Amino acid sequence: MFDLRYQTLVMRERLRSWPVRGFLGGRIDLLPHQFYILQEVSTRQVPRVLLADEVGLGKTIEACLILHRLLELGRVKRALILVPESLVHQWFVELLRRFNLWFTIVDEERCLDVESRDPMQNPFGTAQLALCSVNFVAQNERRAAQVVEVGWDLVIVDEAHHLGWTPEAASPEYRLVEQLAAQTPGLLLLTATPTQLGLEGHFARLRLLDSARFRDLEQFRAEAESYARAWRRLLTAWSRANRSAKRMPRVSQRFSRRIPKDSRGILTR
Repeated sequence: MFDLRYQTLVMRERLRSWPVRGFLGGRIDLLPHQFYILQEVSTRQVPRVLLADEVGLGKTIEACLILHRLLELGRVKRALILVPESLVHQWFVELLRRFNLWFTIVDEERCLDVESRDPMQNPFGTAQLALCSVNFVAQNERRAAQVVEVGWDLVIVDEAHHLGWTPEAASPEYRLVEQLAAQTPGLLLLTATPTQLGLEGHFARLRLLDSARFRDLEQFRAEAESYARAWRRLLTAWSRANRSAKRMPRVSQRFSRRIPKDSRGILTR
């Protein structure tokens, strides 16, 4: 019995430390670029990233796989997914059908039902895995305060480019995500168009991920311009080198034509 228990513990530890634990088991075809992203994000101590793949490359699958792995590793216990109203049931079906993850859809009807049974109960505290409309929560100050009060290990926000922000003001949806981001260790923002609203919109998303790094918009503009100048210099240098490389074979061909050869192409001297 001792040997059996020892072997069981060894095998369980080997399974827990398996590099692909949490990546397998889903009803999906894992693509190479997705596996790279999963490895890169899930190995970080605090995963706070912006997933900005183009439309159709599987941002939703990537986010679900990251969540699935973090749940398997025990690094996430409570997770909240905020999506536009039209995508709530689509996310619920994908999570259940592909990863067997049962998320609780938290809407006004459920909140009222919970509060009718216990007025002191926070409706968002009754679910470890919660899925809700970002518009529903942000437009209701009471619900917004409740969802922030609960505390989460990971927050996922889909269609993050809809979070409106300017240096002078911010939309209710943006302020909600900003409050959650300030006290949540993990944050995943999903958008296929991170620069749709220009450099200012991109900065708005980045400051949610790291408010200490991205504090000043003008400084961010200056850094972006310096990167653009460096890229243009690099591109110019590459173009010059490429043109020089293309000229080299022509020079050697002209030189070779000066050397007499016989009919078989063999050098005669």
